[in-house]
Amino acid sequence: MISRFALVAALLVLTAVTFYFPGHTYLQSDTQVYAPMMERAYAGPRVLAVDPVATRPHTGLTFYDDVSIALRRLSGIRFEPILIAQQFIFRAMGIWGLWLIATALGLSGVEAFCLTALASLGAAIAGPSVLTIEYEPVPRGFAMGALVLSIGFALHRRFAWAAAAAALATLFHAPTTWPVWPALIAAAFRRNWRPLTSHEPEPIRDLARDAGSGRNVLIVSAFFVVALAALLIGARGSTSLPVFETIAPWLEQVQRMRSSYNWVSEWKWQFFAHYVVMSAVLIAAERVVRAPRWLLVPAAAGLLSIPLSWILLEQMKWSLMTQFQPARAVLWITLLAIVLSTTAAIRATTWWRRMLWLLPAFWIPIRTLAIPETFGLRETMLAFTLASICAVPMSRKWMPVSFISLAFFAIPYFSGVQNYRTDLRTPELAQVADWARENTSPDAVFLFADAKRSLEPGIFRADSLRALYVDWKSGGQANYFADFAQQWKTRWNATGQCEGGVSAAELGALGIQYAVFKGSSTGGELVFRNSRYAVYRIGAARN
Repeated sequence: MISRFALVAALLVLTAVTFYFPGHTYLQSDTQVYAPMMERAYAGPRVLAVDPVATRPHTGLTFYDDVSIALRRLSGIRFEPILIAQQFIFRAMGIWGLWLIATALGLSGVEAFCLTALASLGAAIAGPSVLTIEYEPVPRGFAMGALVLSIGFALHRRFAWAAAAAALATLFHAPTTWPVWPALIAAAFRRNWRPLTSHEPEPIRDLARDAGSGRNVLIVSAFFVVALAALLIGARGSTSLPVFETIAPWLEQVQRMRSSYNWVSEWKWQFFAHYVVMSAVLIAAERVVRAPRWLLVPAAAGLLSIPLSWILLEQMKWSLMTQFQPARAVLWITLLAIVLSTTAAIRATTWWRRMLWLLPAFWIPIRTLAIPETFGLRETMLAFTLASICAVPMSRKWMPVSFISLAFFAIPYFSGVQNYRTDLRTPELAQVADWARENTSPDAVFLFADAKRSLEPGIFRADSLRALYVDWKSGGQANYFADFAQQWKTRWNATGQCEGGVSAAELGALGIQYAVFKGSSTGGELVFRNSRYAVYRIGAARN
Protein backbone atom coordinates (compact mmCIF):
# COMPACT_ATOMS: atom_id res chain seq x y z
CA MET A 1 0.00 0.00 0.00
CA ILE A 2 2.84 2.40 0.87
CA SER A 3 4.59 1.60 -2.42
CA ARG A 4 1.41 2.22 -4.41
CA PHE A 5 0.89 5.53 -2.65
CA ALA A 6 4.51 6.50 -3.31
CA LEU A 7 4.14 5.62 -6.98
CA VAL A 8 0.99 7.68 -7.44
CA ALA A 9 2.61 10.58 -5.57
CA ALA A 10 5.73 10.37 -7.75
CA LEU A 11 3.71 10.43 -10.97
CA LEU A 12 1.68 13.41 -9.74
CA VAL A 13 4.85 15.27 -8.77
CA LEU A 14 6.27 14.56 -12.21
CA THR A 15 3.08 15.93 -13.75
CA ALA A 16 3.46 19.11 -11.73
CA VAL A 17 7.10 19.46 -12.79
CA THR A 18 6.10 19.37 -16.46
CA PHE A 19 4.19 22.61 -15.89
CA TYR A 20 7.61 24.20 -15.36
CA PHE A 21 9.26 22.40 -18.29
CA PRO A 22 8.24 21.76 -21.01
CA GLY A 23 5.77 24.27 -19.60
CA HIS A 24 2.27 25.68 -19.57
CA THR A 25 0.65 28.64 -21.30
CA TYR A 26 -2.77 30.18 -21.64
CA LEU A 27 -3.99 32.55 -24.36
CA GLN A 28 -0.79 32.22 -26.35
CA SER A 29 -2.00 29.74 -28.93
CA ASP A 30 -5.31 28.04 -29.73
CA THR A 31 -6.99 29.05 -26.47
CA GLN A 32 -7.09 32.54 -28.00
CA VAL A 33 -9.68 31.05 -30.34
CA TYR A 34 -11.45 28.60 -28.04
CA ALA A 35 -11.87 30.96 -25.06
CA PRO A 36 -13.97 33.60 -26.93
CA MET A 37 -16.16 30.87 -28.40
CA MET A 38 -16.83 29.43 -24.95
CA GLU A 39 -17.36 32.85 -23.37
CA ARG A 40 -20.06 33.59 -25.92
CA ALA A 41 -21.69 30.17 -25.50
CA TYR A 42 -21.66 30.60 -21.72
CA ALA A 43 -22.71 34.24 -21.34
CA GLY A 44 -25.14 34.66 -24.21
CA PRO A 45 -25.36 35.95 -27.78
CA ARG A 46 -24.60 39.58 -26.95
CA VAL A 47 -21.05 38.75 -25.84
CA LEU A 48 -18.61 39.22 -28.73
CA ALA A 49 -21.61 39.46 -31.05
CA VAL A 50 -19.63 41.21 -33.80
CA ASP A 51 -16.40 39.24 -33.50
CA PRO A 52 -16.02 36.86 -36.47
CA VAL A 53 -14.05 34.31 -34.41
CA ALA A 54 -16.55 34.00 -31.57
CA THR A 55 -19.57 33.87 -33.88
CA ARG A 56 -18.16 31.08 -36.08
CA PRO A 57 -17.26 28.23 -33.69
CA HIS A 58 -15.77 25.06 -35.11
CA THR A 59 -16.33 23.04 -31.92
CA GLY A 60 -19.36 21.05 -33.03
CA LEU A 61 -17.42 17.76 -33.16
CA THR A 62 -15.75 17.95 -29.76
CA PHE A 63 -16.91 17.81 -26.15
CA TYR A 64 -14.07 20.12 -25.12
CA ASP A 65 -16.30 23.20 -24.95
CA ASP A 66 -19.32 21.34 -23.56
CA VAL A 67 -17.33 19.94 -20.63
CA SER A 68 -15.68 23.28 -19.85
CA ILE A 69 -18.94 25.22 -20.03
CA ALA A 70 -20.69 22.65 -17.83
CA LEU A 71 -17.90 22.86 -15.26
CA ARG A 72 -18.14 26.64 -15.26
CA ARG A 73 -21.90 26.53 -14.70
CA LEU A 74 -21.40 24.12 -11.80
CA SER A 75 -18.47 25.90 -10.19
CA GLY A 76 -18.95 29.54 -11.14
CA ILE A 77 -15.21 30.02 -11.69
CA ARG A 78 -13.49 31.32 -14.82
CA PHE A 79 -12.52 29.19 -17.79
CA GLU A 80 -8.78 29.52 -17.21
CA PRO A 81 -8.57 27.50 -13.95
CA ILE A 82 -11.11 25.04 -15.32
CA LEU A 83 -8.98 24.39 -18.39
CA ILE A 84 -5.76 24.20 -16.38
CA ALA A 85 -7.32 21.62 -14.05
CA GLN A 86 -8.33 19.50 -17.05
CA GLN A 87 -4.86 19.94 -18.51
CA PHE A 88 -3.30 18.60 -15.31
CA ILE A 89 -5.60 15.58 -15.30
CA PHE A 90 -4.91 14.67 -18.93
CA ARG A 91 -1.16 15.19 -18.52
CA ALA A 92 -1.25 12.90 -15.50
CA MET A 93 -3.07 10.34 -17.64
CA GLY A 94 -0.33 10.54 -20.27
CA ILE A 95 2.40 10.19 -17.65
CA TRP A 96 0.63 7.19 -16.15
CA GLY A 97 0.43 5.78 -19.68
CA LEU A 98 4.20 6.15 -20.11
CA TRP A 99 4.68 4.31 -16.81
CA LEU A 100 2.46 1.48 -17.99
CA ILE A 101 4.35 1.27 -21.29
CA ALA A 102 7.64 1.05 -19.40
CA THR A 103 6.47 -1.62 -16.98
CA ALA A 104 4.91 -3.64 -19.82
CA LEU A 105 8.32 -3.65 -21.49
CA GLY A 106 9.76 -5.25 -18.36
CA LEU A 107 11.39 -2.28 -16.64
CA SER A 108 11.61 -2.08 -12.86
CA GLY A 109 10.03 0.73 -10.87
CA VAL A 110 13.11 2.99 -10.92
CA GLU A 111 13.78 2.25 -14.58
CA ALA A 112 10.15 2.88 -15.53
CA PHE A 113 10.18 6.22 -13.74
CA CYS A 114 13.35 7.21 -15.63
CA LEU A 115 11.71 6.43 -18.96
CA THR A 116 8.53 8.26 -17.95
CA ALA A 117 10.51 11.34 -16.93
CA LEU A 118 12.61 11.41 -20.09
CA ALA A 119 9.58 11.10 -22.37
CA SER A 120 7.91 13.86 -20.33
CA LEU A 121 10.59 16.37 -21.34
CA GLY A 122 8.39 16.89 -24.36
CA ALA A 123 9.21 17.46 -28.01
CA ALA A 124 8.25 20.12 -30.51
CA ILE A 125 7.25 18.41 -33.74
CA ALA A 126 8.72 20.27 -36.68
CA GLY A 127 6.61 20.56 -39.81
CA PRO A 128 3.00 20.21 -38.64
CA SER A 129 3.62 22.50 -35.65
CA VAL A 130 2.42 20.28 -32.80
CA LEU A 131 3.87 19.04 -29.51
CA THR A 132 4.03 15.69 -27.75
CA ILE A 133 3.06 17.62 -24.60
CA GLU A 134 0.97 20.65 -25.48
CA TYR A 135 1.68 23.80 -23.50
CA GLU A 136 -1.88 25.07 -23.87
CA PRO A 137 -5.00 23.38 -22.44
CA VAL A 138 -6.39 22.54 -25.86
CA PRO A 139 -8.36 19.51 -27.14
CA ARG A 140 -5.39 18.04 -29.00
CA GLY A 141 -3.28 18.07 -25.83
CA PHE A 142 -6.05 16.45 -23.79
CA ALA A 143 -6.48 13.73 -26.41
CA MET A 144 -2.75 12.92 -26.47
CA GLY A 145 -2.70 12.22 -22.73
CA ALA A 146 -5.61 9.82 -23.04
CA LEU A 147 -4.07 8.11 -26.09
CA VAL A 148 -0.74 7.42 -24.37
CA LEU A 149 -2.69 5.94 -21.47
CA SER A 150 -4.67 3.85 -23.95
CA ILE A 151 -1.47 2.38 -25.40
CA GLY A 152 -0.22 1.64 -21.88
CA PHE A 153 -3.40 -0.25 -21.07
CA ALA A 154 -3.25 -2.16 -24.36
CA LEU A 155 0.33 -3.28 -23.66
CA HIS A 156 -1.00 -4.75 -20.40
CA ARG A 157 -3.88 -6.29 -22.40
CA ARG A 158 -6.57 -4.35 -20.55
CA PHE A 159 -8.48 -3.65 -23.73
CA ALA A 160 -11.69 -2.38 -22.20
CA TRP A 161 -9.75 0.36 -20.41
CA ALA A 162 -7.56 0.97 -23.46
CA ALA A 163 -10.63 1.43 -25.66
CA ALA A 164 -12.30 3.65 -23.05
CA ALA A 165 -9.25 5.93 -22.92
CA ALA A 166 -9.10 6.12 -26.73
CA ALA A 167 -12.83 6.86 -26.84
CA LEU A 168 -12.33 9.70 -24.36
CA ALA A 169 -9.59 11.09 -26.61
CA THR A 170 -11.96 10.83 -29.58
CA LEU A 171 -14.60 12.86 -27.79
CA PHE A 172 -12.09 15.66 -27.23
CA HIS A 173 -10.16 15.63 -30.51
CA ALA A 174 -11.01 12.91 -33.00
CA PRO A 175 -8.37 13.80 -35.68
CA THR A 176 -5.55 13.10 -33.20
CA THR A 177 -6.76 9.55 -32.57
CA TRP A 178 -6.67 8.04 -36.04
CA PRO A 179 -3.18 6.46 -35.73
CA VAL A 180 -4.06 4.75 -32.42
CA TRP A 181 -7.33 2.96 -33.19
CA PRO A 182 -5.70 0.65 -35.80
CA ALA A 183 -2.94 -0.09 -33.28
CA LEU A 184 -5.52 -1.14 -30.67
CA ILE A 185 -7.25 -3.40 -33.18
CA ALA A 186 -3.90 -4.97 -34.11
CA ALA A 187 -3.05 -5.42 -30.42
CA ALA A 188 -6.41 -7.05 -29.74
CA PHE A 189 -5.72 -9.67 -32.41
CA ARG A 190 -2.38 -10.62 -30.91
CA ARG A 191 -2.44 -13.65 -28.63
CA ASN A 192 1.22 -14.35 -27.94
CA TRP A 193 2.26 -11.01 -26.43
CA ARG A 194 2.28 -10.82 -22.68
CA PRO A 195 3.61 -7.79 -20.80
CA LEU A 196 6.97 -8.35 -19.17
CA THR A 197 5.73 -6.61 -16.06
CA SER A 198 8.07 -6.29 -13.09
CA HIS A 199 6.99 -7.51 -9.69
CA GLU A 200 6.95 -4.03 -8.21
CA PRO A 201 3.52 -2.59 -7.37
CA GLU A 202 1.69 -0.63 -10.06
CA PRO A 203 -1.80 0.93 -10.13
CA ILE A 204 -3.30 -1.43 -12.68
CA ARG A 205 -3.60 -4.85 -11.06
CA ASP A 206 -7.30 -4.67 -10.30
CA LEU A 207 -8.42 -3.44 -13.73
CA ALA A 208 -10.28 -5.69 -16.14
CA ARG A 209 -8.05 -8.37 -17.61
CA ASP A 210 -7.64 -9.85 -21.08
CA ALA A 211 -10.91 -11.19 -22.46
CA GLY A 212 -9.54 -13.13 -25.46
CA SER A 213 -8.74 -11.80 -28.94
CA GLY A 214 -12.25 -12.07 -30.41
CA ARG A 215 -13.91 -10.26 -27.54
CA ASN A 216 -11.06 -7.75 -27.40
CA VAL A 217 -11.61 -6.75 -31.02
CA LEU A 218 -15.33 -6.46 -30.34
CA ILE A 219 -14.72 -4.31 -27.26
CA VAL A 220 -12.37 -1.94 -29.09
CA SER A 221 -14.72 -1.67 -32.07
CA ALA A 222 -17.72 -1.02 -29.82
CA PHE A 223 -16.00 1.82 -27.98
CA PHE A 224 -14.96 3.39 -31.29
CA VAL A 225 -18.49 3.25 -32.68
CA VAL A 226 -20.01 4.64 -29.47
CA ALA A 227 -17.51 7.52 -29.35
CA LEU A 228 -18.15 8.38 -33.00
CA ALA A 229 -21.90 8.21 -32.50
CA ALA A 230 -21.68 10.42 -29.42
CA LEU A 231 -19.80 13.05 -31.43
CA LEU A 232 -22.36 13.04 -34.22
CA ILE A 233 -25.31 13.14 -31.83
CA GLY A 234 -23.66 15.85 -29.74
CA ALA A 235 -23.09 18.00 -32.82
CA ARG A 236 -26.81 17.90 -33.78
CA GLY A 237 -26.20 20.04 -36.84
CA SER A 238 -24.26 22.66 -34.87
CA THR A 239 -21.31 22.38 -37.23
CA SER A 240 -21.26 23.59 -40.81
CA LEU A 241 -17.71 22.61 -41.62
CA PRO A 242 -17.17 21.97 -45.35
CA VAL A 243 -16.42 18.29 -45.91
CA PHE A 244 -16.79 17.49 -49.60
CA GLU A 245 -15.50 20.73 -51.08
CA THR A 246 -12.27 21.48 -52.89
CA ILE A 247 -9.93 24.34 -52.10
CA ALA A 248 -10.09 27.22 -54.55
CA PRO A 249 -6.78 28.78 -55.66
CA TRP A 250 -7.41 32.02 -53.74
CA LEU A 251 -8.23 30.05 -50.57
CA GLU A 252 -5.10 27.95 -50.96
CA GLN A 253 -3.09 31.16 -51.14
CA VAL A 254 -4.58 32.39 -47.86
CA GLN A 255 -4.11 29.04 -46.13
CA ARG A 256 -0.52 28.70 -47.30
CA MET A 257 0.21 32.19 -45.97
CA ARG A 258 -1.49 31.68 -42.63
CA SER A 259 -1.13 27.92 -42.02
CA SER A 260 1.86 26.77 -44.01
CA TYR A 261 2.40 23.90 -41.55
CA ASN A 262 -0.48 22.01 -43.20
CA TRP A 263 1.28 21.90 -46.56
CA VAL A 264 4.13 19.40 -46.59
CA SER A 265 5.58 21.02 -49.72
CA GLU A 266 6.34 24.04 -47.51
CA TRP A 267 8.40 21.99 -45.05
CA LYS A 268 12.17 22.37 -44.92
CA TRP A 269 14.36 19.44 -45.91
CA GLN A 270 15.54 19.13 -42.30
CA PHE A 271 11.99 18.16 -41.30
CA PHE A 272 11.96 15.17 -43.65
CA ALA A 273 15.49 14.21 -42.61
CA HIS A 274 14.36 14.31 -38.97
CA TYR A 275 11.61 11.76 -39.54
CA VAL A 276 13.95 9.48 -41.49
CA VAL A 277 16.50 9.57 -38.66
CA MET A 278 13.90 9.10 -35.92
CA SER A 279 12.31 6.21 -37.84
CA ALA A 280 15.70 4.55 -38.05
CA VAL A 281 16.21 5.05 -34.29
CA LEU A 282 12.75 3.62 -33.64
CA ILE A 283 13.32 0.49 -35.76
CA ALA A 284 16.77 -0.13 -34.28
CA ALA A 285 15.46 0.31 -30.73
CA GLU A 286 12.49 -1.99 -31.38
CA ARG A 287 14.86 -4.78 -32.41
CA VAL A 288 16.75 -4.39 -29.15
CA VAL A 289 13.68 -4.04 -26.96
CA ARG A 290 11.60 -6.63 -28.85
CA ALA A 291 8.40 -4.72 -28.23
CA PRO A 292 5.20 -5.97 -29.89
CA ARG A 293 5.09 -4.95 -33.54
CA TRP A 294 1.69 -3.31 -33.20
CA LEU A 295 3.34 -0.63 -31.06
CA LEU A 296 4.94 0.65 -34.27
CA VAL A 297 1.56 1.16 -35.98
CA PRO A 298 1.07 4.80 -34.82
CA ALA A 299 4.58 5.66 -36.01
CA ALA A 300 3.97 3.90 -39.33
CA ALA A 301 0.76 5.90 -39.69
CA GLY A 302 2.75 9.05 -39.00
CA LEU A 303 5.26 8.23 -41.73
CA LEU A 304 2.45 7.38 -44.13
CA SER A 305 0.63 10.61 -43.29
CA ILE A 306 3.26 12.72 -45.11
CA PRO A 307 2.58 11.39 -48.64
CA LEU A 308 -1.09 10.98 -47.73
CA SER A 309 -1.35 14.67 -46.84
CA TRP A 310 0.47 15.63 -50.04
CA ILE A 311 -1.94 13.61 -52.18
CA LEU A 312 -5.21 14.51 -50.45
CA LEU A 313 -4.47 18.17 -49.74
CA GLU A 314 -1.98 19.39 -52.29
CA GLN A 315 -3.04 17.31 -55.27
CA MET A 316 -6.75 16.63 -54.70
CA LYS A 317 -7.31 19.95 -52.83
CA TRP A 318 -9.70 18.24 -50.39
CA SER A 319 -10.84 20.94 -47.96
CA LEU A 320 -11.36 18.45 -45.11
CA MET A 321 -7.61 17.89 -44.88
CA THR A 322 -6.90 21.42 -43.60
CA GLN A 323 -9.22 20.59 -40.70
CA PHE A 324 -8.21 16.96 -40.20
CA GLN A 325 -4.48 17.73 -40.64
CA PRO A 326 -3.31 14.11 -41.02
CA ALA A 327 0.42 14.96 -41.09
CA ARG A 328 0.29 15.78 -37.39
CA ALA A 329 0.48 12.02 -36.82
CA VAL A 330 4.25 12.29 -37.34
CA LEU A 331 4.52 13.14 -33.64
CA TRP A 332 4.22 9.40 -32.92
CA ILE A 333 7.52 8.78 -34.73
CA THR A 334 9.42 11.04 -32.37
CA LEU A 335 7.54 10.04 -29.21
CA LEU A 336 7.87 6.29 -29.72
CA ALA A 337 11.50 6.63 -30.83
CA ILE A 338 12.29 8.35 -27.52
CA VAL A 339 10.36 5.73 -25.53
CA LEU A 340 11.99 2.72 -27.16
CA SER A 341 15.50 4.21 -27.39
CA THR A 342 15.34 4.96 -23.65
CA THR A 343 14.24 1.38 -23.02
CA ALA A 344 17.17 0.16 -25.13
CA ALA A 345 19.50 2.39 -23.09
CA ILE A 346 18.27 0.90 -19.83
CA ARG A 347 18.87 -2.62 -21.13
CA ALA A 348 22.31 -1.85 -22.57
CA THR A 349 25.24 -3.43 -20.74
CA THR A 350 27.92 -0.83 -21.51
CA TRP A 351 28.11 2.85 -20.65
CA TRP A 352 28.74 4.10 -24.19
CA ARG A 353 25.76 2.19 -25.60
CA ARG A 354 23.52 3.63 -22.90
CA MET A 355 24.80 7.11 -23.68
CA LEU A 356 24.12 6.78 -27.41
CA TRP A 357 20.61 5.41 -26.86
CA LEU A 358 19.84 8.24 -24.42
CA LEU A 359 20.93 10.99 -26.80
CA PRO A 360 17.55 11.31 -28.63
CA ALA A 361 15.72 11.77 -25.32
CA PHE A 362 17.86 14.81 -24.50
CA TRP A 363 18.69 16.09 -27.97
CA ILE A 364 15.10 16.49 -29.22
CA PRO A 365 13.79 18.60 -26.28
CA ILE A 366 16.83 20.86 -26.71
CA ARG A 367 17.15 21.13 -30.52
CA THR A 368 13.81 19.80 -31.89
CA LEU A 369 15.38 18.35 -35.04
CA ALA A 370 17.71 15.40 -35.35
CA ILE A 371 19.65 17.41 -37.94
CA PRO A 372 19.10 21.11 -37.17
CA GLU A 373 20.21 23.92 -39.47
CA THR A 374 23.00 24.84 -37.05
CA PHE A 375 24.68 22.99 -34.20
CA GLY A 376 25.13 25.31 -31.24
CA LEU A 377 28.09 24.33 -29.07
CA ARG A 378 26.30 24.98 -25.78
CA GLU A 379 23.20 22.94 -26.68
CA THR A 380 25.25 20.10 -28.16
CA MET A 381 27.49 19.88 -25.11
CA LEU A 382 24.48 19.90 -22.79
CA ALA A 383 22.77 17.02 -24.63
CA PHE A 384 25.93 14.89 -24.59
CA THR A 385 26.63 15.78 -20.96
CA LEU A 386 23.15 14.83 -19.77
CA ALA A 387 23.22 11.58 -21.78
CA SER A 388 26.68 10.73 -20.42
CA ILE A 389 25.79 11.41 -16.78
CA CYS A 390 22.48 9.57 -16.96
CA ALA A 391 24.13 6.54 -18.56
CA VAL A 392 25.18 5.28 -15.14
CA PRO A 393 24.06 1.73 -14.33
CA MET A 394 20.35 1.75 -13.64
CA SER A 395 20.88 -0.68 -10.79
CA ARG A 396 22.23 2.15 -8.65
CA LYS A 397 18.78 2.69 -7.30
CA TRP A 398 17.71 6.35 -7.25
CA MET A 399 20.91 7.89 -8.67
CA PRO A 400 19.69 7.96 -12.31
CA VAL A 401 16.29 9.23 -11.15
CA SER A 402 18.01 12.19 -9.51
CA PHE A 403 20.07 12.97 -12.60
CA ILE A 404 17.14 12.67 -14.99
CA SER A 405 14.92 14.80 -12.76
CA LEU A 406 17.54 17.55 -12.92
CA ALA A 407 17.11 17.65 -16.71
CA PHE A 408 13.79 19.48 -16.29
CA PHE A 409 15.72 22.38 -14.79
CA ALA A 410 19.08 21.98 -16.53
CA ILE A 411 17.72 22.13 -20.08
CA PRO A 412 15.97 25.52 -19.82
CA TYR A 413 18.71 26.98 -17.58
CA PHE A 414 21.88 25.90 -19.38
CA SER A 415 20.67 25.66 -22.99
CA GLY A 416 18.48 28.73 -22.94
CA VAL A 417 15.58 26.76 -24.40
CA GLN A 418 12.42 28.84 -24.11
CA ASN A 419 9.44 27.01 -25.51
CA TYR A 420 7.19 30.08 -25.51
CA ARG A 421 7.20 33.75 -24.71
CA THR A 422 6.63 34.82 -21.13
CA ASP A 423 6.19 38.54 -21.77
CA LEU A 424 2.80 38.62 -23.50
CA ARG A 425 0.29 38.66 -20.63
CA THR A 426 1.62 41.86 -19.10
CA PRO A 427 0.01 44.11 -16.48
CA GLU A 428 -0.19 46.85 -19.12
CA LEU A 429 -2.20 44.64 -21.48
CA ALA A 430 -4.45 43.60 -18.59
CA GLN A 431 -5.07 47.29 -17.82
CA VAL A 432 -6.21 47.90 -21.40
CA ALA A 433 -8.53 44.89 -21.23
CA ASP A 434 -9.98 46.01 -17.87
CA TRP A 435 -10.53 49.55 -19.17
CA ALA A 436 -12.28 48.27 -22.31
CA ARG A 437 -14.53 45.89 -20.39
CA GLU A 438 -15.60 48.63 -17.93
CA ASN A 439 -15.81 51.66 -20.22
CA THR A 440 -16.92 50.52 -23.66
CA SER A 441 -20.03 48.96 -25.14
CA PRO A 442 -20.12 45.16 -25.43
CA ASP A 443 -20.46 45.72 -29.19
CA ALA A 444 -17.36 47.89 -29.47
CA VAL A 445 -14.83 46.88 -32.12
CA PHE A 446 -11.08 47.21 -31.45
CA LEU A 447 -8.00 46.99 -33.60
CA PHE A 448 -4.40 46.67 -32.46
CA ALA A 449 -3.30 48.83 -35.33
CA ASP A 450 0.44 48.18 -35.21
CA ALA A 451 0.40 44.64 -33.79
CA LYS A 452 1.14 42.86 -37.10
CA ARG A 453 1.59 39.15 -36.18
CA SER A 454 1.76 39.69 -32.43
CA LEU A 455 -0.37 37.52 -30.14
CA GLU A 456 -1.37 40.38 -27.84
CA PRO A 457 -4.69 41.18 -29.59
CA GLY A 458 -6.04 37.67 -28.98
CA ILE A 459 -5.21 37.95 -25.27
CA PHE A 460 -7.07 41.25 -25.16
CA ARG A 461 -10.15 39.73 -26.83
CA ALA A 462 -10.41 36.89 -24.32
CA ASP A 463 -9.80 39.08 -21.25
CA SER A 464 -11.92 42.10 -22.26
CA LEU A 465 -14.72 40.26 -24.09
CA ARG A 466 -14.54 42.94 -26.77
CA ALA A 467 -14.47 42.22 -30.48
CA LEU A 468 -11.39 42.53 -32.65
CA TYR A 469 -11.72 43.65 -36.23
CA VAL A 470 -8.84 41.40 -37.27
CA ASP A 471 -5.75 39.76 -35.76
CA TRP A 472 -3.13 37.29 -36.93
CA LYS A 473 -3.98 34.34 -34.67
CA SER A 474 -7.63 34.21 -35.68
CA GLY A 475 -6.54 33.78 -39.29
CA GLY A 476 -6.05 30.09 -38.53
CA GLN A 477 -9.83 29.74 -38.84
CA ALA A 478 -9.28 30.00 -42.59
CA ASN A 479 -8.65 26.25 -42.35
CA TYR A 480 -12.31 25.73 -41.47
CA PHE A 481 -14.41 28.31 -43.32
CA ALA A 482 -13.83 29.74 -46.79
CA ASP A 483 -16.03 32.78 -46.14
CA PHE A 484 -14.08 33.51 -42.97
CA ALA A 485 -10.80 33.25 -44.92
CA GLN A 486 -12.06 35.79 -47.44
CA GLN A 487 -13.26 38.17 -44.72
CA TRP A 488 -10.05 37.80 -42.72
CA LYS A 489 -7.76 38.44 -45.72
CA THR A 490 -9.81 41.48 -46.76
CA ARG A 491 -9.67 42.93 -43.27
CA TRP A 492 -5.99 42.09 -42.85
CA ASN A 493 -5.11 44.00 -46.00
CA ALA A 494 -7.54 46.87 -45.36
CA THR A 495 -6.04 47.70 -41.97
CA GLY A 496 -2.50 47.83 -43.29
CA GLN A 497 -1.28 44.83 -41.31
CA CYS A 498 0.76 43.74 -44.32
CA GLU A 499 2.15 46.96 -45.71
CA GLY A 500 1.97 49.83 -43.25
CA GLY A 501 -0.14 52.32 -41.36
CA VAL A 502 -3.66 53.38 -42.28
CA SER A 503 -5.19 56.69 -41.20
CA ALA A 504 -7.70 56.92 -38.37
CA ALA A 505 -10.38 58.09 -40.80
CA GLU A 506 -9.90 55.01 -42.97
CA LEU A 507 -10.02 52.69 -39.96
CA GLY A 508 -13.15 54.40 -38.65
CA ALA A 509 -14.83 53.95 -42.03
CA LEU A 510 -14.32 50.19 -41.66
CA GLY A 511 -16.46 50.16 -38.50
CA ILE A 512 -13.62 50.18 -35.97
CA GLN A 513 -14.33 52.31 -32.90
CA TYR A 514 -11.05 51.99 -31.00
CA ALA A 515 -7.46 51.60 -32.15
CA VAL A 516 -4.72 50.45 -29.81
CA PHE A 517 -1.13 51.52 -30.50
CA LYS A 518 2.25 50.82 -29.04
CA GLY A 519 3.88 53.41 -31.26
CA SER A 520 2.54 56.69 -32.59
CA SER A 521 -1.09 57.06 -33.56
CA THR A 522 -2.44 58.02 -36.96
CA GLY A 523 -5.15 60.14 -35.38
CA GLY A 524 -8.21 59.92 -33.16
CA GLU A 525 -9.13 60.94 -29.62
CA LEU A 526 -6.90 59.57 -26.87
CA VAL A 527 -9.12 57.85 -24.28
CA PHE A 528 -6.66 55.65 -22.38
CA ARG A 529 -2.91 55.40 -21.97
CA ASN A 530 -0.44 53.47 -19.85
CA SER A 531 3.29 52.91 -20.11
CA ARG A 532 2.94 50.56 -23.07
CA TYR A 533 -0.33 51.14 -24.90
CA ALA A 534 -2.46 54.05 -26.05
CA VAL A 535 -6.13 53.65 -26.99
CA TYR A 536 -7.75 56.10 -29.42
CA ARG A 537 -11.41 56.51 -30.26
CA ILE A 538 -11.55 56.68 -34.04
CA GLY A 539 -15.16 55.83 -34.84
CA ALA A 540 -18.63 56.40 -33.48
CA ALA A 541 -19.22 54.14 -30.46
CA ARG A 542 -22.28 51.91 -30.62
CA ASN A 543 -25.04 52.07 -28.09
